[in-house]
Amino acid sequence: MKEGIIGPNDVDVTKDEFVSSEIARVPLSWGLIEALSNQFLVQSSDQGSFALMRDLVVHIFTTLGHTPVKQIGLNGIIDYQLPDEKTWNAFGDVLAPKTNWQKALPEPVRLMKMTMQAPRKDGLTGATHITLSGAANRGIRFDINNHIELEGGGTGALLGILNDNWDRLQDELLVTSNTILNEALKCIPTR
Repeated sequence: MKEGIIGPNDVDVTKDEFVSSEIARVPLSWGLIEALSNQFLVQSSDQGSFALMRDLVVHIFTTLGHTPVKQIGLNGIIDYQLPDEKTWNAFGDVLAPKTNWQKALPEPVRLMKMTMQAPRKDGLTGATHITLSGAANRGIRFDINNHIELEGGGTGALLGILNDNWDRLQDELLVTSNTILNEALKCIPTR
C-alpha cells in the first residue's frame, strides 16, 4: 500500500493478513498475494480479475526492479463436469488403463491423479506440467503449470514475458485442457 500499488479497498479486511520476517500474506477482495523469501505468488479464482492480477505483478516488479527473478509459473486450474459416472470412469481408463493395475490392486481401481510434462513449444525456456485429477460429482480438474526459466535472472525478462505472452498463455490453458479432454473422450466407446 505504501507504493500505491494496492489501494485500501483492495485488501479484504474480513480475512487476516499475515506479515513476518519470513512471509507476507495479504488477502485481497479479488485474490491473494503471498511473498516468501524466495517466492512471490498472486492468485485469483475470479477470471475477471486476471488482467488486474497481471497489472499488479507488472507494477510490483517494475517498482522492485532490483529483485532477482529466475523462473515464473503462469498457472491455471480448469474444471470440467462429465455427463455421467460411466463416462467419468471411462475417461480415466483412456488415460491410465485399469488392466495395468487390476492384478496388483483390488477392485475398483480408479484414476485419481496423474501428471504429464513436456518441453515448451513456444520458444520460451521451461516446461509445461499438466496434472489431471478426479473431482467430486464426475469432475475432471486440469492444473496446468506454464513453467518458464528466465535467462539472466532479472525482472526485465519477467516483465517482457508478462507483457508479450500473458494473453496467449491464458488462452493456451483453455485450448490445452479442451484438446486433452476432447481427445480422451473420442476414445471412449459409445453405448
